Amino acid sequence: MGSPRFRKKGLGRESVCFTIGAIWVADKSHVVLPRIGKVWTHEPTTALLEKLQAGTARILSATVSREGGRWFVSFTCAVERER
Repeated sequence: MGSPRFRKKGLGRESVCFTIGAIWVADKSHVVLPRIGKVWTHEPTTALLEKLQAGTARILSATVSREGGRWFVSFTCAVERER
């Protein structure tokens, strides 16, 4: 398989989306992505980690993008909320 290949599509930013595979939050400052492995996060992920452990949230996908020479990861999650 190898690592993801980024392609430039016009003036948009380079990104890759992980929808299948093991995507999880290891602890308050690390995220595990398929093919990439354990990645350090600048912002704490404690709120997401607590909701995942409680079973009220589920990670649907993770998008890794590069913008301005920096790498970012964003999550798409399904969260159950109380009314």
